[in-house]
Amino acid sequence: MERIERHDITLRVLFTFLTCGLYGLYWIAQVTNDVHTVSEKPRCASGGKAVLFSILTCSFYMYYWIYQLGGELVETRYRMGIALDSVANKTYKKVIVITTLIMVGLSALQGIGNYINCVDGGIKSDVAMWFAMGAFLFNVVVVAAFSAIILWFVYKRSNPSPRILYVLMFLLRTNIFTLGFLQASLNDIADRQENGEIAVTERV
Repeated sequence: MERIERHDITLRVLFTFLTCGLYGLYWIAQVTNDVHTVSEKPRCASGGKAVLFSILTCSFYMYYWIYQLGGELVETRYRMGIALDSVANKTYKKVIVITTLIMVGLSALQGIGNYINCVDGGIKSDVAMWFAMGAFLFNVVVVAAFSAIILWFVYKRSNPSPRILYVLMFLLRTNIFTLGFLQASLNDIADRQENGEIAVTERV
């Protein structure tokens, strides 16, 4: 197994936000290649192809990618004899709660926008208000219910593998943070390589 490098998760999340997601594409490619490096048994396309397929399929390939790559990483950690998940449940909880609050806030802004558009379109103010409020409440209920299901899964799962959790987090649109979870797992492996706990083969 070749050595992989540790990467700063906070900086990568920040760069992804600052570049409106463009850096995230590079991050996806790098994470994919690093997982393939440590597993030596690729389950999906290489990093560059994974990004290309995601773009061509309007991100639908990403769900297949996260399922396969997550499984590949989990099985690699299992073969190494280390914990299948390096991320604490409380970290998942924080991300889910923060994401839910952000999505509720965005739904509120969307509701205001719907109200303004309805009034500008000639719809009576009270009708527009009820329409906007109904759409907002519907979005909040759906997001809150799905977030509650994921939180339940985090604490009640009998299998410590985070593979399905990664997919659920993607469905909640926490792609950047889920990349962070993958990176955390890779960083753990990189640290163990550095400490000599995992044998590495130097590149020639």
